[in-house]
Amino acid sequence: MRYWIEKIIEEEWRQFQLVNNRGGRTSCQDNPEEFWIMRMSQFLTWPGELAGSYYADLLQAAEKGRNLIFEKYAYMMRDTDPVHYRELEPVLPKIPESVQNRIERIVKIQMKWAEEFQERYPAYSSVGRPVYAKEAAAYETSSETYLRGELLSYGEETVRMYEAFIEDCLVKKVNLTYEVRRNMAEMYGYHSVELLEKSMNY
Repeated sequence: MRYWIEKIIEEEWRQFQLVNNRGGRTSCQDNPEEFWIMRMSQFLTWPGELAGSYYADLLQAAEKGRNLIFEKYAYMMRDTDPVHYRELEPVLPKIPESVQNRIERIVKIQMKWAEEFQERYPAYSSVGRPVYAKEAAAYETSSETYLRGELLSYGEETVRMYEAFIEDCLVKKVNLTYEVRRNMAEMYGYHSVELLEKSMNY
């Protein structure tokens, strides 16, 4: 599993380097270590089949001359930069309504988890993104906007598998935000989310 996650991150990083931003390269495009931690923290929570489906999306897109990382950030601009988004919209894939409905259901569930995490771990949450788009400043990307943009870049089958994964988390009462942030905390050298939160309160 770890091998395939590494392959995903490697391909994401390659595609990320090809994204041309309006104001030039962003700082995160020159920080592979941070990129690796952010993406690894997320993908470690995924089932193997979901990771395999998304990796296939990345490779198939590349074969067709598409860049899923570009598409992800372009979709985010619907919230963060609507004027620029309208310029990019004609080159973006048209997402079927059924897929958009799946995505909105996923976003609603995950934002509830993000809210719960923020309430329980306010210090740790304060160094992340605002939860909702309505809470974000101009040109700031919320967790809601980021997640929606990422899901819109996935293939239809990957979205279906991701929704099944989220439903399984609900059944098992797993807060996915907590799981991702726990992975992240450990990669920064903390043994638990609780210890990181405690350290930030001193």
